[in-house]
Formats: sequence, structure tokens, C-alpha cells
Amino acid sequence: MPSTRPTSTARGAVFRRPPALAKGAAVALVAAGTLAAAGPAALAGTTPTAASTSGQPVYVSNINAGTVSVLRSGAVVATIPVGSGPGAVAVSPDGSAAYVADFGGASVSVIDTGSATVRATVPVGTDPAAVAVSPDGSTVYVANGIDGTVSVIAAATDSVVATVPVGGHPAGVAVSPDGGSVYVSGTAAAGGAGAGSGLAAAAGAVSVISTDTDTVTATIAVGGSPTGVAVSPDGGTVYATGFASNSVAVIDTGSETVVGTVAVGSHPGAVAVSPDGSAAYVSNFGSGSVSVIDTGSDAVTATVRVGSGPEGVAVSADGSAAYVAGSHGNTVSVIATATDTVTATVHGFAGPTGVAAAP
Repeated sequence: MPSTRPTSTARGAVFRRPPALAKGAAVALVAAGTLAAAGPAALAGTTPTAASTSGQPVYVSNINAGTVSVLRSGAVVATIPVGSGPGAVAVSPDGSAAYVADFGGASVSVIDTGSATVRATVPVGTDPAAVAVSPDGSTVYVANGIDGTVSVIAAATDSVVATVPVGGHPAGVAVSPDGGSVYVSGTAAAGGAGAGSGLAAAAGAVSVISTDTDTVTATIAVGGSPTGVAVSPDGGTVYATGFASNSVAVIDTGSETVVGTVAVGSHPGAVAVSPDGSAAYVSNFGSGSVSVIDTGSDAVTATVRVGSGPEGVAVSADGSAAYVAGSHGNTVSVIATATDTVTATVHGFAGPTGVAAAP
């Protein structure tokens, strides 16, 4: 997805299928869902249109290859080796760094985007499922799916400075535009470690972490095995996808309560909000589609068919395009947001899972 996510936090999101729904899958897929095992293919895609030819890079993780592809103007221009099973990706606000959650390596690879090389590998918790960067770029938050924790990384030193227990199986993470709160979506633990607090207090919940104290200050029950999470640019609304409920919970951040539910496609994972806050884009893993939600009415205004097994979704900084990682088809679909149509399909990935657009 589930993760992703820019001023809705990380200009991208990726979902992680809740571990309880994916037992028996390969270790790198415990939370991400079953991915195609195909290796990299030669790059071949439709001719990019204006919505996909921005010179700003888009970073796509290849969970089956241990790499991140750099997509620019509709073509892959670089491939960067990272850690094992890369999933979620987030880009710093100034575009100088990309952070990759190495799902299979219990680490975060920090990419220097100028040189397209990994400058640091930061150990975090087990099965890091999602990653988000604070609006000022100083702090990186990583949701650890098995540990029931969030690792707090200082960007200046590329080191973990705090670990916040949230319980359960966190799958998504997003930071408020003012940097004061971190929202963590996830499912309850089936007994054992993490049970009884935080995310484990409900079958599905969003925990709120105060960045001043690195402690959980609220837990909002949403149900439905939440995976992806995103914050509106004004900070007033949080959107959490329900993988099991086929819906998106709409949370008012002032009251910290669910104020609406939007029905979407099958097994929604990632969610990303447009820079102007007018639309939310939800990848439906089971439907092979993206639901476009009008945030003013909390209603789906379009359903866009994309590549098979869509997971990560990101919106470009100018809001003109949405990028969707199709993990089963090894593609990235480019949606023109003005028309809600796919204008390009880029091939040649290896289990593309996370996607993030540079500012």
C-alpha cells in the first residue's frame, strides 16, 4: 500500500497489507501482499504526455530487486541499489534525500538524490512498512510493522534518536503540515507483544504521536484493518484506508474523531492528497484501480483503471499527475489529474511497491 505517504507529508504513500491477512507469504511480503516474482524487464512504455513529462524525479522502489528506480520525464534514468525488500519511499522537502524502508532488511536506506547513491543505512525495527518526513526535513518517522513501534530518525545524523511504542502492526505513517503530530495507522496484534495498548486497542486504529514528546497522545478507532494514511495540506483532516472494509475513514484532527466514511474499491491501500487538498487518491489493490475522492463532498468522483496490484501512490508537486505503482504488472501508471485518465504506463520495474515524487 499500505504506504506515502506531503505538505501532505512525504509526497507519496505505500500501503502494507496487514500482517494478519498475509500470514504464510514470503517474509518481504508479510505486510505488502503477494507480488509478482518477475525480474526487471526492458523499459517500454506509452509515449509520455504533458502530465508525465515533468523534469522532477519520481522514486519507485522495486521490492523484488532491492533497488529504487528514478523516473524522469516518463523514462527510468537511474537505478539505485538499496537494502533488502524496499517498499515505502519518502522524499525530503528540499528534494535532497530519499528515504526507503527496506522491508526485508529492518533498515532505512538514505539516498543522496544529487549523486543517486546511498549515503547511509539506518537500522530500525522489524519489517519497516512506511516512512514519512517532517515538513522541515529534520526528522524521519518509520512505522515498524512487526515491532509495533515508530522509529524516529534525525536527518542531520541519519541515526535513530527515539523509538515510540504504538502497539499492534503499524502500516502507515504521515506527519501534519505543522510538524506537531504524526499519524500512524495499523491493525491490532493477535495477542502477544503490543497487545492492549496503542494500535492494539482496536481492530484498526490511527494513533496520534506528539512530536514534542515522542509519545502517543490519542488512539482513534477506525476499524477495517487500516493501512495507508495521509493528512490534508491544511492539517484539518486525516484519511485512513480500510483494507478489509473497502473504505476510507475521514478523521477530523481537531476532535480526533471519525466524521465520515467513503466507500472505495477492493482492498484499498495507499492514499495521497493533492497539494491543494481538493482530492485524495486511493490505490485499490484488489480492484486494480484508483478511487478519486472529492474532499469537499467526501465522495468518489472517478475510478481510474491502472496496472495490476496497485500499491504506492504519489501526487506531483504541481498536482498535475498521480503516479501509481502496479506491483503485479511491474508498471507505473501516470494519471492526469485534470481528466482522471491514464496518460502513460511505464514498464520495466520489479515488483514496484513504493512511489514518491520530488518537490
